[in-house]
Amino acid sequence: MKILMQSRYDLLKKSGGDTVQVLQTKKALETLGVDVTLDCSPSVDLAAYDLVHLFNLDWVRDTYRQAKNCVKQNKPYVLSPIHHRLIDIKIWEDNDRYDFKRLAYLIFRTYGSREFLKSAYRTVFNPLEVPDFISQLGVGVKASQKWVVENSSYLLPNACAEAEVIKEDVSDKFCYHMVPNGVDKTFYKADPAEFVKKYGSFPFILSVGRIESRKNQLRIIEAVKKIREDYPEMQLVLVGSFNAHHLEYGLRVRKEIKDNKWIKHIPMIPYTEIPPVFAAAKTHVLASWKETTGLVNVEAVLAGCGVVAPNKGYCYEYLGSEVEYCDPSSIPSIVSAIKKSFVHKPSELYKNLILEKFTWEETAKATLKVYNKVLTEDVSEK
Repeated sequence: MKILMQSRYDLLKKSGGDTVQVLQTKKALETLGVDVTLDCSPSVDLAAYDLVHLFNLDWVRDTYRQAKNCVKQNKPYVLSPIHHRLIDIKIWEDNDRYDFKRLAYLIFRTYGSREFLKSAYRTVFNPLEVPDFISQLGVGVKASQKWVVENSSYLLPNACAEAEVIKEDVSDKFCYHMVPNGVDKTFYKADPAEFVKKYGSFPFILSVGRIESRKNQLRIIEAVKKIREDYPEMQLVLVGSFNAHHLEYGLRVRKEIKDNKWIKHIPMIPYTEIPPVFAAAKTHVLASWKETTGLVNVEAVLAGCGVVAPNKGYCYEYLGSEVEYCDPSSIPSIVSAIKKSFVHKPSELYKNLILEKFTWEETAKATLKVYNKVLTEDVSEK
């Protein structure tokens, strides 16, 4: 079986959950004997492939052209949507604005118009994106998303709740099979020794994610300032690169790092070297304005951290009552959740459940099941 995987054009330039999901799914499928090629061009010759697997419904302009190419060449495709609730996106964009967005979002009030604005902004910095921009300009964001969903053979959401949200936000004309997001088994009982050897031994709260407005590091920093009033030895470790498109936000975070010696910033750690960081942390905090399943928190659970998750997206479907939840807009809520997480640790029973159901091996098995279903059934009769 030969599969082509496609995601947004800048996939390999990113270090977030989307990139991890694509690359780890590819790797796990290859261990099952599937021949997987990664190519994000919207005009690939698909003759050599049995099936195309697309990723990302929200940044749809790349996905739309890739999907159109599939239909043009009569090649079936499945879609891992990685779709955030539109209401969560709106709440974030209405309440947490920096740079030109502070003014622009007062004028561009709808989801579609704001996505168009983002697309235009990024096209200015990369002329290679002009065809995608023109395509989106002609069709529109919501119409593009609807077309991609309705012409897919199957959707592969990472949570059942994600499928229900897509029905509300985009279209209900699709078939789906839930494919769990995965974690690497090396996170389980990871050894903190490598982190301690490199950075020293000290109590710290950890937050892993690109430094950008969506990930909410500024409020996490303010929350840790409050916590240090009761735990003066507590430090904060931020792991992630700065998002070049979030200039003002990045400058504000850099200033906080400079002014507070108890904040340590580690720009980039290879995925295989992250488990010891989690193992050394007292708590991991993800206080994002929008999330899908919050994969980084599932990794943190497996590593034995206390965990704070946002009350957004589909986190509860994965984490249940094993972690603490916070309102990303509220510093007191983040403070309270962090303090509770110091004593509320995920159970060993739940860690074993993750090892059973939420590994990349299980992701690959579920994905391959859908591939086989698409290639053996009459899709027109779904």
